[in-house]
Amino acid sequence: RQDKVVSQMIAPALIIDAGVLETALTTGGTFIRVVVPESNKVLYQNEELHKIFPDALQRPCYHFWGRTSHCEPCLSGEALKCNTRQSATVHTPQGITYACFAHPFVQQADGTRAALEIFRDVTRERALEHAVEKTKLRLLEAQNMATVGNLAGTFVHAVRNPLAGIVLYVDMLLRKVDSNNFDQKTLKESLLRIKDSAAKCEEVTKNLLKLAKSHRVELKPVNLKEVIDQGLHIVSPKIAHKNVDVVRTFPDDLPAIMGDFAQLQVVFINLFSNALDAMPSSGTLTVQGVASDSAVEVKVADTGCGIPKENLPLLFKDFFSTKGDKGTGMGLTQSRRIIQTHNGSLTVDSEVGKGTTITIKLPYKK
Repeated sequence: RQDKVVSQMIAPALIIDAGVLETALTTGGTFIRVVVPESNKVLYQNEELHKIFPDALQRPCYHFWGRTSHCEPCLSGEALKCNTRQSATVHTPQGITYACFAHPFVQQADGTRAALEIFRDVTRERALEHAVEKTKLRLLEAQNMATVGNLAGTFVHAVRNPLAGIVLYVDMLLRKVDSNNFDQKTLKESLLRIKDSAAKCEEVTKNLLKLAKSHRVELKPVNLKEVIDQGLHIVSPKIAHKNVDVVRTFPDDLPAIMGDFAQLQVVFINLFSNALDAMPSSGTLTVQGVASDSAVEVKVADTGCGIPKENLPLLFKDFFSTKGDKGTGMGLTQSRRIIQTHNGSLTVDSEVGKGTTITIKLPYKK
């Protein structure tokens, strides 16, 4: 066959095995031709290309791309000029996208040089990639909404008591004003309590705004004890409201990991919120950290209702939730993705009636 003969001629010049090149020449969807950029001549094309462009040898090489003049820049011309392989993505007026490669080839008798072009139609692949990217963006938007939902819920729990205190003391002061029955000491104490409650609301707002703020991921040395302590502080009103005991154990010499403080805080707030939701009235939230030779391991355990065994494989699927209409099904998925971007792992172990343990492992450098 012609392609077999051509492969035996071309392969030595490209330092390619002739059998491999013959496979490329005859593989469906792979188009190959030899062109002379200086004269725009096509010296050879394989059978696949001949099927869709049969008169190519009688036409300038740029006609294939739907052009009426020489390509600028010319991929094959660049390959000869730099004496190395060049690649590019080419879009034709017909809406077809090709992935193209050009290799320096052989010198003609008249001194001009030819180049070997290999290209294939990747229109469908690019369309699928575009669809996948759009889907990823939708999922990211859903994750962001899940984060906003978690932060909003945390905010409500965190400011409810301080705001209730402010309303209580203001009402008390108004009643005393109406009855003209208050002294300077009572007024000062009430105003100080109002100021303290307002300061707590301000602190919570600042912390949550820092978490919600969109930012580039910045990996810096992070003390996980600080991340966890701040996360526990943010959800502390919810902890008190649910009458949950917190047991926190960390060694003093726990190594720092390279991470993004704010993103890791989102992870632990998600985990703490999930644990508290699993304990409606009371229970124990245990946060334990240990270090191995190469990783810091943190376990977040609750004594809640637990997760049925059949649901464990579904936990990391987008939009799956064990909370029914109260959950978005994105918090745990988002948390694992954040941990994976830190080259770590997040696993779940649970037993109905006993509780759930989340284990996070994050690498560190000695």
